[in-house]
Amino acid sequence: MAGQNFGAGKFRRVRKTARQAGVLLTVFTVSLGSLFYFFSQPFVSFFTEDPQVIRIGIQMARFMGPSFVTFILIEILADTLRGMGDAVMPTVITVVGVCVLRVVWILSMLPGHRSITTVMFSYPFSWTVSSIWYLIYYEYYVRKHDIRTDRAAA
Repeated sequence: MAGQNFGAGKFRRVRKTARQAGVLLTVFTVSLGSLFYFFSQPFVSFFTEDPQVIRIGIQMARFMGPSFVTFILIEILADTLRGMGDAVMPTVITVVGVCVLRVVWILSMLPGHRSITTVMFSYPFSWTVSSIWYLIYYEYYVRKHDIRTDRAAA
């Protein structure tokens, strides 16, 4: 939708669509994250009967379930920017923020804090940092290309 509205010069609608997608994705993510959190035992037990694996799986589901909200802006803003014609920076931000930053976190934090929680924390940490980078770049892109008001139809 961002690409269609951008191509039509309806920049307000691009921004409105991004906000609406954020609300919808937040509702969906909170709902799904809550399911993972509160019903982790049946979900994990579906894949294994090993009590040790189930215990760790429940721990992971209860940690990660609420953490998924930190990923929302990455999806919304990356796709909105691509729809507005910028595919390079969303790719760079995602690769550096989600991949490289996570590896750096693991390499720097895990030796001193050897736990599954340290590994799991790399996800919301890298998602939060990437989301901040996306917000900054999105606002920069909108201002640079004067995508704040609609353009008259040609």
